Amino acid sequence: MIADHYMNNGYINVKVSEPTVKLAEDQESLLVDIVITEGDQYRIGEIAFRGDILYPEGEIRKNMKTESGEVFSRANLRADIGTITDMTADKGYAFNNVNPQTTPHPENKTLDLAFEVEKGELVYINRISIMGNSKTRDKVARREMRLMEGELYSATGFKRSKQNLMNTGYFEEANVSTAKADSANKLDVNVDLKEKATGAFTIGGGYSSLDGLIFQGSVSQSNFLGLGLKGNLSAAIGGNTNTYSAGLTDPYFLDTKWTLGADVYRSERDYDDFSRRLTGGDIKAGYPITDFISTFWMYKYEIKDIYNPTTAYLTAHNNPAYAEYYPLNTTTTSSIFGSITNNTTDYRFDPSSGMVNTFSVEYAGLGGDNKYVREVLDNTIFYPLWWKFVVSTKLVLGLVQQAGGQIPIDERFYLGGIGTIRGYSARTVSPKDQYGNYIGGEKEVFGNVEFKFPLLPEFGIKGVGFFDYGNAWTGGYKPPDILMSYGAGIRWASPMGPLRLEYGIPINPRSGDNKSGRFEFAIGSLF
Repeated sequence: MIADHYMNNGYINVKVSEPTVKLAEDQESLLVDIVITEGDQYRIGEIAFRGDILYPEGEIRKNMKTESGEVFSRANLRADIGTITDMTADKGYAFNNVNPQTTPHPENKTLDLAFEVEKGELVYINRISIMGNSKTRDKVARREMRLMEGELYSATGFKRSKQNLMNTGYFEEANVSTAKADSANKLDVNVDLKEKATGAFTIGGGYSSLDGLIFQGSVSQSNFLGLGLKGNLSAAIGGNTNTYSAGLTDPYFLDTKWTLGADVYRSERDYDDFSRRLTGGDIKAGYPITDFISTFWMYKYEIKDIYNPTTAYLTAHNNPAYAEYYPLNTTTTSSIFGSITNNTTDYRFDPSSGMVNTFSVEYAGLGGDNKYVREVLDNTIFYPLWWKFVVSTKLVLGLVQQAGGQIPIDERFYLGGIGTIRGYSARTVSPKDQYGNYIGGEKEVFGNVEFKFPLLPEFGIKGVGFFDYGNAWTGGYKPPDILMSYGAGIRWASPMGPLRLEYGIPINPRSGDNKSGRFEFAIGSLF
């Protein structure tokens, strides 16, 4: 370990002696002596490529960790050998060989590197065997593979296949391995799966600081009939909200790459200023452009009732200058929603590296009473640190505009609470009217920096520290101010669903805010 540490910091001639051990004078402890001869520290000189080079040198260098002028690192050298090996294998040369040649120059303490590549023979995929799938149909697993029978081998496709299988959520384990086939230039691929339960019947409850106590029941199946169909039927009844929904989605409609689904739902929710009842349905579709970039489309039709207004809300409704902002009775919304997402995370259910970038647009105006356009840009990046420590950064920008009428009050942006800016009451980071009603913003910006770390890994319990910021406003494109908070919490993948216990403290509280902070928690998959 000592020698490896020195090798990763440029000391290519380091010598570490065998330890000498002797009894100390107190006769109760040992003295251990390790003699280290460091030698000189070397930096990278010239980097060259020889032999069967299948890519432009610039493209290879772009993917390497080793650069001229930097301190030599044996760990980086090993990583670069793997990178060149995989790049060559992506062209079908599965058994290529990369040999690094080093030439030290003691006079100026530099080390030249030359990577010699022997590509070998082209290798084809012979047979792909799926094992361990007693419920899941073979085609459900095969369509996630990025290796195809009869095609050339690809190292990237090999790694991506396992990642895709795990991202389905159908399997506890997905082991992908290769074995030599009858022919020297062919490989068999063996996929060994361990299925997990994908259906659930639950009767339980949950609580969130926004919705209060919830009693819920649901039947869901994410691998219906072993075909990968996702179905759900659920109901939730609580003090502030009642929700009923049913839906079915086919992620590979007619064995194509298209996702197609539909939902029907009804919800009732009490806010501080009014109550809202929604009855609606949607038809949704999606199509992956690549393994990382996907599109999503949805048409929805909703019947909306605004009722039980507070005195301040009703006063604003009766004022001709504000009446359109504060609707009562029944309106309808007919909208189309579209989004494009770039997702490069390693594991979509609990990412530790990569990013998720989504741009979405909703246009309400295909008939109906409510007419608006909403645009949201959502970016989250995950950075792995040491062990299983992960830092993530999030930034969301939103804009809602008129499209032939006033923007409904419930379609505006309201921030605050466990989902946006912790430490501030839910939906209170918003402009107010002269009557004290929260009227929502036409623009929003919010984000956070989170630091997650394992507390009890065997139980799926993690700790989190966070810094939140943002605001919602109306007017120009510059927010009036940015509210900020910080805090910490615990997250647990509990049997009842995700549990969040978090305490946020405002950094620049407004008049009326709790300066000592707010404790918030939510449990249950409903949230």
